Amino acid sequence: MKILNLILVSLLVVGCGGQPAAHTGDGGESPDIPANLEMERETPAAGNQQPPAVDELIAAMGNPLSEKEEMIVGKYLERLTSTANPGLYAGDAPSETINRGNRTYSILYDDGDEKTLVHGIWMIQGNDYYYMGMIANGVPIPKEEREVYHAAVVTLDTEKSVFSVPSPDDPSKQDHITWKSIEKFNADQMQAFNDDAVNEDFNIFEIHKEGSE
Repeated sequence: MKILNLILVSLLVVGCGGQPAAHTGDGGESPDIPANLEMERETPAAGNQQPPAVDELIAAMGNPLSEKEEMIVGKYLERLTSTANPGLYAGDAPSETINRGNRTYSILYDDGDEKTLVHGIWMIQGNDYYYMGMIANGVPIPKEEREVYHAAVVTLDTEKSVFSVPSPDDPSKQDHITWKSIEKFNADQMQAFNDDAVNEDFNIFEIHKEGSE
């Protein structure tokens, strides 16, 4: 799931109809994609189960959503909190994010001085939310720099979900990522995703190609 200084969530189509066929990019291979921005808070996928590989996450785009995954398709306001220090991130701006039914997500990170719009792919497997950024501020992330990240599910609900990630300052403690459902986005960079038609037709591979040109 995602972070204000780029921990995910990344994280995804609102009103999306049928599921698209599995997409591995042109020529049956995963599309090469941009110079990745340093995502300060992202934590590489780890845990009791084997995390999906980069190509497995891309291939999963053609699979039907599970009941858990269907619950988090929508628009959200994402906030980061610390379990050890509740006021630690109090001054941070929340992130606007969308999880789409075709397993793509878009999230706008706002650190006050700079905004970063990330598009990526997500899935839930077991008790973990996995996600991978593919495009940052219109620049494709090179294949060799892509990495699958994860956040542990605490609670899932259509209105509010909570995920857990290790604190960057003390991995023995946990930060919480909270998604609260919203009806529409306010940020200029997210306005287009208020349109269901845009979300239904959102093709991350086409956007990647455009960014590469």
